[in-house]
Amino acid sequence: MIFSDEAVAAVGTLAKIGVDCSHIVRGGDRLGIYFLENGASVRPSSVIYDRANSAIKHTIPGDINYITEDEVLSLMRSNGSGRIQR
Repeated sequence: MIFSDEAVAAVGTLAKIGVDCSHIVRGGDRLGIYFLENGASVRPSSVIYDRANSAIKHTIPGDINYITEDEVLSLMRSNGSGRIQR
């Protein structure tokens, strides 16, 4: 499992400002990459999303804790703990 310097720095910054990072799922051999080729004239834009062997490719049911829009709004108004009261 590889942790890039960018990922480590991002998680460190989030933790430093008080974001609970204990539930971050790490895995895969690399970061998923998103390419956008802008269209021109009559040719439309094209998107390629390369996620082979990335962490998102290896997720299983239960890895991601989906929340509702109301829960997101509640988090925005909360004390910053990152916890959802259900």
